[in-house]
Parts: sequence; C-alpha cells; structure tokens
Amino acid sequence: MGIPFEIVPAITVAYGRVVSDGHRPTGWNNGNNPLSYVWYWIAQGAHRIHLEELGAVGGYPTVPALLLGCQRPIACQVGGGIRTAQTARLLTAHGASTLVLRHCLRDDRVFSEILTSVTPEHAMPSIDLEEVWDPGINTRLACAHDFGVHKVMLSGPWTTPKLLPYQLAAIDKLKSQGFKIWVAGGIQHVETVRALKEAGVSGVVIGRALQRGILTFERLNALSS
Repeated sequence: MGIPFEIVPAITVAYGRVVSDGHRPTGWNNGNNPLSYVWYWIAQGAHRIHLEELGAVGGYPTVPALLLGCQRPIACQVGGGIRTAQTARLLTAHGASTLVLRHCLRDDRVFSEILTSVTPEHAMPSIDLEEVWDPGINTRLACAHDFGVHKVMLSGPWTTPKLLPYQLAAIDKLKSQGFKIWVAGGIQHVETVRALKEAGVSGVVIGRALQRGILTFERLNALSS
C-alpha cells in the first residue's frame, strides 16, 4: 500500500514565535504561540506539520523545545538551519520525523556527515525546480538514494492552477530516479493540488495560502482520500 497524498500545513517560527505577517487562520485568537498553531492543525485533521526555523542560524533555535511539546500525536518535519550533524541529531532526538535538508545539500562533506548521523528515513533533500537538471545536485541526490533516502522536497513556484511542462518534467525525472516527492512554494489553487496529486506527487506543503484563508485545509484534505 502506497503513502497517501498528504496536505502538510507549514508553520514558520523565529525566536519562539510564529512569523505570520499579521495573517492567521480563520477564527484564530491564540496569538503567535507556535504550539497553539500545531494543535490547531491537528484539530483540523493534519497528520504532518512542517516547521520552518528562521532563528536557528543566528543561534536561537526554538524548534527542539517545540517538538517536545508536540509529542507525539503528529509527524513533525523540520526545515531551516540544519547545517551540522549535531543539529540533525538534536532535532531527531527531540522527535523530528523528517529533516528537510537544503543548505547542506550544496556541501558534500556536511551533507555526508548529516546522512551518516541520522537514519535515511529522517532525511529529505530539498531542491528548486531548476536544480533538477543540475549535475552536481543530481550526483548528491543519487548518493543519497544509494544511502537509502527516498524522499525529496521540490520547491516551486507552483503559482498557476495548471502545471507547466517544465514542472511536470521535473516531477517525472525525480520519480524515474526512485524518489517520492513533496512540493512547496506558492501553492494557492485547489486545481494545482489536484494536478500535483494526479502527477504522482506524495504531498504538498502549504503555509501562507492556508494562513491567509486563500485555501482551506478541509477542502484540500478532501483531495487526499
């Protein structure tokens, strides 16, 4: 049985607070407490949350404590500031189910150290659409796949209702390499989510459109069945 299509709400956190740009989910009255956001999305029916840490690089990571507060009714994937094996181990020890690895993918040594410090199922390399055809990125993805990493995050933009040919080509290329694909970046149309599911994507990560009410979790979640 394959992995069901996932709708993954994204929460951006910096210095212990949610970065909301003044926009919050409909009916929200709990301020910028990130744990309250997590429980809000759990109540909406989410099975996975994406936590994006903006403060970690500056030396003020708050996601590890947040992960402890989330345990353990929901899978929490974490992105942002994961640049050392020590950080990767800390996050997984605190309960992160997936580490979205972006910056370290550009450094062979650091990427290798992180891959060997966590189990392969914890790792999800993140690349942009235009990087799908980059030889260096492809070499690292192939090494990751050989190591047992089978998930990848493909960042957009995915702003149009209909998928464009180069977007479909990128999805097909990663699928042919044996990866399960999650996508993120600018998704704001239900039609886009439906098209991504039909293209064989495993899930979508959506932050701003859900936060601003452009899309609703209930409507999107109906597509996942």
